[in-house]
Amino acid sequence: MQLEQLHYVIEVERTGSISAAAQRLHVSQSAVSKAISRLEKELGVTVFHRLPTGVVPTDSGRALIGKAREIAAKLQELERLADSHSRNERARLAIVCVPMYLPILSDALERLTTGHPRLQLELTEKSSAEIADDLLQERADLGFAILSEEIEAHPQLQTIALMQTAAWVCVGAESPLAQRPCLAPEELVEQQIVMYNGSLMHWLGQYLNRPLHYSVVTNNLESIRRKVAQGSAISILSALTVANRRFLEDGDIAAVPLHVEAVPYHLQIGLVKRRQGQLTGAAKALLRMLQQATPN
Repeated sequence: MQLEQLHYVIEVERTGSISAAAQRLHVSQSAVSKAISRLEKELGVTVFHRLPTGVVPTDSGRALIGKAREIAAKLQELERLADSHSRNERARLAIVCVPMYLPILSDALERLTTGHPRLQLELTEKSSAEIADDLLQERADLGFAILSEEIEAHPQLQTIALMQTAAWVCVGAESPLAQRPCLAPEELVEQQIVMYNGSLMHWLGQYLNRPLHYSVVTNNLESIRRKVAQGSAISILSALTVANRRFLEDGDIAAVPLHVEAVPYHLQIGLVKRRQGQLTGAAKALLRMLQQATPN
């Protein structure tokens, strides 16, 4: 039994719905459903009746949820006590983050350090795959990554969705592609592509089931912006990156939505942590700030 499972059953009982609970908890509906099913199997009891209109606790479930609330209340007392001490003690928080989310994270970190003046922060930019590896190797405490199927399914990692961002095909303003309402990955195969070496590049290769030829692969966004503006190449970037780097400000670049099977493609950004271990008071405060700043 894990504390996470107890939090889930409390929220499901409160909302009367697994999907509503998942939305409030910023996790997927399947994660909540699977966690409750595991708990029922471990305890040998049915916690909820599944009905067409939602879920209601069984008699055994009501008793279990009552005890879960007591445990959650005691845990909150311990967390408040620990947090009151941690504000006055020097603590270290190592964070790894994908570049596109850094501006949002940096604003929250500035506010966090005001409330935790002795907190020592270590912030590093890395790709989503590197972030997962750093967490698994205990080189980092928290990660903010693109939530791929591999990361979400990893048994040692826990994810909390924070926001979505669209994927855009960036082209020169004079390119014929700039007039298109949307573009599909299959239409880009013959184009000269300058690509940021990150999650979108790896996803694109997997989706098309073949390696693409990129004219340039780089982590230098200014170089990408310059080549696209000149019309010598196109690029695929998140809407968040385009906004952060002001790609559209000069009017020499157009952003066309990327569609997959006629549906706009989005990237999900979220917090990633090791499943074992609880968030510190500072980490929970940071998560609350981010959830308020970037609603799911």
